[in-house]
Amino acid sequence: MARSAVRTAAHIDADPVRVLHTVNAVLREWFTGGTAFVTAVYATLHPVGPTVWRATLVSGGHPPGFVRRAGGTVEMLRGGGTVLGVLADVPLGTQEIALEPGDCLVLYTDGITEARPPGCVDQFDEPGVVGALSALPLDSDAEFVAAAVIRGALEHAHETLDDDAGVVVVRITPTGSGSH
Repeated sequence: MARSAVRTAAHIDADPVRVLHTVNAVLREWFTGGTAFVTAVYATLHPVGPTVWRATLVSGGHPPGFVRRAGGTVEMLRGGGTVLGVLADVPLGTQEIALEPGDCLVLYTDGITEARPPGCVDQFDEPGVVGALSALPLDSDAEFVAAAVIRGALEHAHETLDDDAGVVVVRITPTGSGSH
């Protein structure tokens, strides 16, 4: 239901903050008296030059994403905000970043960071994501980056995940060479 609400809200309004506020209102309306919430991150990308893109990220309680720069450095984004569907006036985390050729924006579900071996409390967590991203070859494409994060979580958890594990990677490619 949340995905459908995002699609509808985004079709009507391009502002990512208003999109997530609309999703929050819809969830509260649908589940009046009940407890239903989601975490969400909503990102928009816009070109700001021939090779630079601006990503605007709005988070409602979602794990912070990362940017893996073309040179291999890894930056954790702010994330933040409160889960959607609980409060009438939900605070959201917002951040804008510039992405250049070779940079990867990496977003993932909490099933990645909460991955842990059976019977153990040691989670993969954000340092695990940083480790997986830092170990990659500089020319890794988006699909390879996503697979490496999932592989890292699975290896940490001894091949058993307790929750859904999804990763989305957007890699900026040089003009004319396609995009991921």
